[in-house]
Amino acid sequence: VVSPDGKSVYVAGTGDSAVVRVNRNTTTGDLTGAGCIADVGVSGCGSTQQGLQGAISLAISPDGRSVYAGSTTENAVVQFD
Repeated sequence: VVSPDGKSVYVAGTGDSAVVRVNRNTTTGDLTGAGCIADVGVSGCGSTQQGLQGAISLAISPDGRSVYAGSTTENAVVQFD
């Protein structure tokens, strides 16, 4: 999903149990890595959060202040500010 201002893109990594954020250049559309957060016990990201195992869907609030990740594996919705 793309943030309302077009400056960030978020991707749910179902197999990696993670959410990845990339910065988006609003002029060129170029993407550059900005970070990730993975489920507890999953390596590869600097941060962890319970509830992301099998993260499959993402949504962004209309004001762009919150990102929501849904996981069917853990029957969870995780909110990020």
